[in-house]
Amino acid sequence: MKILVVSQRYWPEPFQVNRICEGLVKLGHQVDVLAGLPQYPKGKVFDRYRHGKNRQEIHNEVNIFRTYESERGNNKSYEIIWNYITWTVSAVWYAFWQRQKYDRILVNEVSPVFVILPAIVLAKKQKIPLYVYVMDLWPDSLFSVMNFKAHWLRNMLTGLSLWHYKKASGLIVAWQGMIERFREVGITDKPMLYAAHTMIQRAESREQRAESREQRAESREQRIENRECRIQNDRIVGADASARRGSVNPTQSRPAVVELLDSKLFNVVFVGNLNPNQDFPTVIAAAKILQQARQNPVKKLSVQPAKPKKSERSLKGVHFTVVGDGMSKLEIQDQVFKENLQNYFTFAGMQFGKTVEQYQKEADVMIVCAIQDPMYQYVIPGKVYSYLIAGKPIVAAMDGASQDLINHRARAGICVNSGDFESLAEAILEIQQMTKSERKALGLAGKKYAEKYWDYDETMQRIEKFVASGTVVNSDEY
Repeated sequence: MKILVVSQRYWPEPFQVNRICEGLVKLGHQVDVLAGLPQYPKGKVFDRYRHGKNRQEIHNEVNIFRTYESERGNNKSYEIIWNYITWTVSAVWYAFWQRQKYDRILVNEVSPVFVILPAIVLAKKQKIPLYVYVMDLWPDSLFSVMNFKAHWLRNMLTGLSLWHYKKASGLIVAWQGMIERFREVGITDKPMLYAAHTMIQRAESREQRAESREQRAESREQRIENRECRIQNDRIVGADASARRGSVNPTQSRPAVVELLDSKLFNVVFVGNLNPNQDFPTVIAAAKILQQARQNPVKKLSVQPAKPKKSERSLKGVHFTVVGDGMSKLEIQDQVFKENLQNYFTFAGMQFGKTVEQYQKEADVMIVCAIQDPMYQYVIPGKVYSYLIAGKPIVAAMDGASQDLINHRARAGICVNSGDFESLAEAILEIQQMTKSERKALGLAGKKYAEKYWDYDETMQRIEKFVASGTVVNSDEY
């Protein structure tokens, strides 16, 4: 088949859609991608794509066609909205004048839902099936970030979103609970396939490993781009590796310290995007409780530090390392200073590839929180998947599907209710009191779960079959 994949974000930006397209190529299909201008995560278009350069490329046998979009800049609301509008309009124009014939169209629908519109135009024009891989369920994901109080506006956005989804021949959902949600809002006549947000390749052949090395070998220009992103992004707050050896100006901009985490501390690590959904106030409130309990032993938590086991040293001080960037970063840093917790937090900035893996490897436990929102009854944040694949224990404050996954299905850590900072602090202390072998067992349980249910090759075969014929072969995960 000749397949057009519509995705505003694509290589060299690090998104799951890259592997999906390359997987379809390996299964024998010709794949073209209609994408935007690479600018993730800083919101500045990479130099090699400015001024009309590299609008057509071939990467790993995938043909890439890029249309215009404005820069997201500092990720302010109006900049994000204008970015969505400009790419959607330019992509619709491209689709309207498209002469190449395709057999299928697959949309990678990360916010906003309007990225489906160019595919709708082309699918109707060529009278071919259209499938949508739903990563962000609209308008739920929008309402979780922006509180629209006008009922007419909420109703309009809901109607527009459902209109886009109903134009699809079938839907692929990144979280199994989305199927139930679609049924609730009246989409009952579409075949739906569950394909996990993240896939794991359990074993690679020598040829695949060589190909992976080739993919990781970025061009000199791209390495410069990534380095510039890190330099511009980092406003380090708190005690990083060098600050613990001496004083440092917390507002000074400089590259993130890429050293191992301090082994003398109990390292709680967050990796990912920093936005209002992440509910960092709960993390900070839990850190405040742990700080007070450490400074004033009379006021203790209900989970008391047990006597160290013979194989363990005394309990270490808890330290939080935040690896990532996003619209809420400065607000989170300001709150850390306000609560006088700067010695308990390190903001390492946006990191990539092997550096992220190193942070996860050295972490004692990974942390994730989410706000109280109906969306999280059926949506699981992507970082939960990556934490499980990394084989690390998880401490979390979330409701719904995430709590069920962490506590019961994968048994990979402790997840308390969203917003319950006291229980989160107790959960951190409880995991801290475990032996290394006990923490390792939690991490391995999560990794085994990921390997069993999110296998890359098996998932790609199910996606291919679904796109080819609409045949649903769902995992037995649920």
